[in-house]
Amino acid sequence: MKKELSVQAIIIAFSGLMLYFVKELPEPTGAVELGPAFFPKLILYFIILLCILQILTITLSNHKQMSAGDSNMGSVMLLIANMIGYVFGLEIIGYQLSTLIFISLLLALLGVRNYKILISVPLVSVLIIFVVFDWMLNVPMP
Repeated sequence: MKKELSVQAIIIAFSGLMLYFVKELPEPTGAVELGPAFFPKLILYFIILLCILQILTITLSNHKQMSAGDSNMGSVMLLIANMIGYVFGLEIIGYQLSTLIFISLLLALLGVRNYKILISVPLVSVLIIFVVFDWMLNVPMP
């Protein structure tokens, strides 16, 4: 139980750090209602809310503690490294390719072994996001 709680605490701390960086984004102008920081803040607050709910669920449940051999801290660290790599990859290789790699690695780290899913889910995700933002909302994708 302590390991599960520490994972949630790490995710909350990482989200808090990302919220600090999001504050650096420009404020909305008169022509734009929400501004560029709205969506990242929304996602980060949602992640923090889900982590708090998970902590409450863990503490209120009567599950047995995991044995020391069942630790998955390495997987959590790989997931966090994947997220950090994604953030840096956005600037270096662009949104589309970074997102394809990020989602593929995320699915693989979460245990998905079906190659059809590992290929189709990232492609469909990037395609849907591209269509919604670039075509429908006229927000140019980098």
